[in-house]
Amino acid sequence: MPIQSPTSNILNSESPAATLAGSKASSAGNQPTAVTISSAAQHTYTPAPSQIISVTTSRSNILTTNTAFSPTQSIALTTTSIKGAVTTAASSQLSTTTNAKSVSTSAGPATTTATTNSQTQNVLSTTKGPSTTAGVATAGASSTAAATTTASTQTTKAVPFPDCPAVACQQEPAKVSESQLWKSSANGDFYSGCSKQYFISKAAKKRDDAMIECCKYGLKLLSIDSFDEIACIIDFNLAEAKETGQFWTSGSNLGDLTQNTPGWCTTKTFLPSTSVWFKGQPNNPSTERCISFQMSATAVGTDYGCHDNTCTNLYRFICEGDVPVCNVTCPRNCPSKLDKKLFNSKNQLMDSNSYGRWITGCGSTYLFSNTKKFGWTGSYDFCCSMGMSMVKIETQDEFKCLFDLNKNEVSLKFNGDFWTSASQLDCAYKFEWCDSGVRLHRNDTRWWPGAGGQPNNLGGAQACTFLHFQPGVLPTDGYLNDWDCGALYDFICEMPAIANSTTVTCNDVLPCSTDANYAQQLQTKTSRTGKFFEACSRTYFFSSNILTYDAAFTECCKYGLQLVSFETLAEFQCVLDLNNANMKYAATFWTSGTNDGIGMENSWGWCPSGKLLESGFSWKTGEPNNIYTENCLALSTAVGDYSLSKIASTNCKLANRYICEAA
Repeated sequence: MPIQSPTSNILNSESPAATLAGSKASSAGNQPTAVTISSAAQHTYTPAPSQIISVTTSRSNILTTNTAFSPTQSIALTTTSIKGAVTTAASSQLSTTTNAKSVSTSAGPATTTATTNSQTQNVLSTTKGPSTTAGVATAGASSTAAATTTASTQTTKAVPFPDCPAVACQQEPAKVSESQLWKSSANGDFYSGCSKQYFISKAAKKRDDAMIECCKYGLKLLSIDSFDEIACIIDFNLAEAKETGQFWTSGSNLGDLTQNTPGWCTTKTFLPSTSVWFKGQPNNPSTERCISFQMSATAVGTDYGCHDNTCTNLYRFICEGDVPVCNVTCPRNCPSKLDKKLFNSKNQLMDSNSYGRWITGCGSTYLFSNTKKFGWTGSYDFCCSMGMSMVKIETQDEFKCLFDLNKNEVSLKFNGDFWTSASQLDCAYKFEWCDSGVRLHRNDTRWWPGAGGQPNNLGGAQACTFLHFQPGVLPTDGYLNDWDCGALYDFICEMPAIANSTTVTCNDVLPCSTDANYAQQLQTKTSRTGKFFEACSRTYFFSSNILTYDAAFTECCKYGLQLVSFETLAEFQCVLDLNNANMKYAATFWTSGTNDGIGMENSWGWCPSGKLLESGFSWKTGEPNNIYTENCLALSTAVGDYSLSKIASTNCKLANRYICEAA
């Protein structure tokens, strides 16, 4: 008959084919309650208080327990259909509000052992043992010897976690702000790695004081989750921090039973494995109860690892936290700053020589701007206005190439400082080349080693980077340095290398329109400001008044003419003959000639065609000179010996007479 417990015992079966039968024994004495399971299945049975039970199956005896269970406990047995009574396997799950139990039973033809771990999962195994038999109720079995077993219990403790200090953790708004802005200071530096923020202190403290200091930043003392994190720390240390020595972590093995089970106090986890320890560590776990982390500026992984140390030792420390990675503030949007007024109708930059020295090499075309000084942002914007970007010297090869260009090119040989695009604005010590985002690490050999080593962000106000040049030898005569972004310096712009041009750049956007009164003067060949002549199959106008180059250009347009271009030596000779025979002027006249155009400072041509000057023209002695400031071509005529009439480079802002001709 079914078991009827005074406490409404619960009996569950996961197998519909399973049946349970038995009888309640007398409560007096030690007679067990007989429970019979007729098929292989998992069953759960909750005994009454102090109830003694005996469990058998229809195939073989499994277990008879003479022990008391509390009402909050249940035993789940999975029986196996085994022929005979020698070996029977079962798995048991014990649900209890008490500590995990270890149960050992000894019985008839078998010995059964059950062990419960901290997760309440028990495994029962039956092995052959000495015969001790006793009577037991059976069902469905004609003559099965019953085994009576006695159960005993004992408590197994979980592995304890080390003691951690109860430190006062109070954030300081100013230091939290430094963390959020990644603003390194005299207290320490922030670094990015492993998708975390790391703060490496500059001051040494005891371990508990280091924990308190990390709290002030809203961070926690370092816990190393894996060997992968050590590899990540190695990467940013080699790239930027370049630190060597011992640094406090949150690791501890404090406690009576935890010398060999250290853990991380900030994450409440045990050390991941022995792989995080430095070679030969830990070596004094009974007296050195706190854990430091050793770093090295070398690339050898074995130079990194954990040490056990006395908690009162003074070490620098590493804090960590999940702070969003800061981004360097760059002006950005360079293409949108293009100033179209600087270009002619052919999209050529005009008045290029007024900006500085142009050079093509190292895969780029560079402008060394030495005529206009700006702060860092102004320099960036000015480069963008010309369709260029401020220089990004992303590789050692480009740095050396630029240095060699400055050293060897006659047009350069600078001894001075030039802004570059490298910045750490709003992200201290995380320098990057603006527009590309490529990092410029603090241990880069291109930084100036002077003044204690650069970059040093002196006063927390040096967020921008200049390049120093002088035509000497590396590294002392060429280096990078961080500086105040507001300082006025020259700068270097760059763009992809352009091919050598075969034409000069002409300013075709100057005001040029015909004036009716001037057109009438052309028709009548009369003017109060000059004389008209027909020669060389053309009409020429020789002015008597003086104007700048641009004004002369516009004045010729009023007549429907243009500044004279001597595109052939024959025309040049014809005009000299005309002057010598008729006007006999000894004066300087503007022509349309110019050396405008990127990389064209040593080439001259005529506008508006852009055609280059033929060889054979007579230059005045020493001309052309001052090619970066004298960019317009003038003709100096002589009376008598017209072989003394020659051309010369001239500052376009000067006022001269001019010659116009029909197009």
